[in-house]
Amino acid sequence: MEGIGTVAAIGGFILAIVLLWATLMNKRRTAADMRRTEEATRALNRSIDRQDKVTDPDMGRF
Repeated sequence: MEGIGTVAAIGGFILAIVLLWATLMNKRRTAADMRRTEEATRALNRSIDRQDKVTDPDMGRF
């Protein structure tokens, strides 16, 4: 049973390193990358809104 604790500790350590690496890599985004991401998010939201208006027959009722 002592081996399971070691495996859990090593797994937690690896997880912490991966999360730290991902956080640091995410901060390296340029302004152009951020603008592109924001515009893509807006476009996706507009598309979803249009689709909802077409498929939801009870748009005005709650």
